[in-house]
Amino acid sequence: MSKDLQAADDFRLQTRNVLLSSLGKAQGEKHSLRELPHFLKQFFPLGNKLQQSLSHEQITRLVRALEETLSGSRKEQLLKTANRCPSLEEFWEYRMKTNLMDVIFALMWPASIPPGETVTLLEDYCDNVNKAISIINDIVSLKKEIMDEVPLNLVLIFFSQGESLQDSVSHANAMYRDAMGRISQLEERINRSANPETRDFMTLCQNLISGFIVWSINSPRYGLSLEGQCDDEITVLLPQVL
Repeated sequence: MSKDLQAADDFRLQTRNVLLSSLGKAQGEKHSLRELPHFLKQFFPLGNKLQQSLSHEQITRLVRALEETLSGSRKEQLLKTANRCPSLEEFWEYRMKTNLMDVIFALMWPASIPPGETVTLLEDYCDNVNKAISIINDIVSLKKEIMDEVPLNLVLIFFSQGESLQDSVSHANAMYRDAMGRISQLEERINRSANPETRDFMTLCQNLISGFIVWSINSPRYGLSLEGQCDDEITVLLPQVL
């Protein structure tokens, strides 16, 4: 299906319809459960529980995040089938949608947050958490994606623009530090008027970043070695294919 755009589009449409239906936001024709793949059937009991536990605002955010995830997956598929390194603009059009972070934020979103500036600041906060995690992923997955010949990687975009490999990694790392700096600034502003639930939400977001770093370093998925490393530094040996 990864190389068959029409089949993938059909599946995305079916998935969208199931997700909306399971969350009580059905549009158009409903499908019998017997017609659905087993994987999609599992959304209905989950969706029913979410309807009972989430607020209207959280459901609305979740639906929007799910639709943007499906839209982003199509853009990513088009780039993969073209087998070319995307521009930085093309990269960010899909990257922060397909990693499902916005879905997680929607599920965690504070139920009692009042409308106004805090909502705008918190959305900016989430965007930067998402960006930080996306950048971390592209740095730690670089070895794997070079071996898999997948050019959809932030570091490889900088490399394709003429930077050395080390400079490309450093460039991505600088973007990560910028995102983390922005997160700290926003947290300070939000805390001036935040309620306990909003503060807990930001703590959870920070834990997502820390947890993703720890998982990425220790998971065999990316083939990183911890031998001889300092606490704040990792050396990754890359295959000689660039």
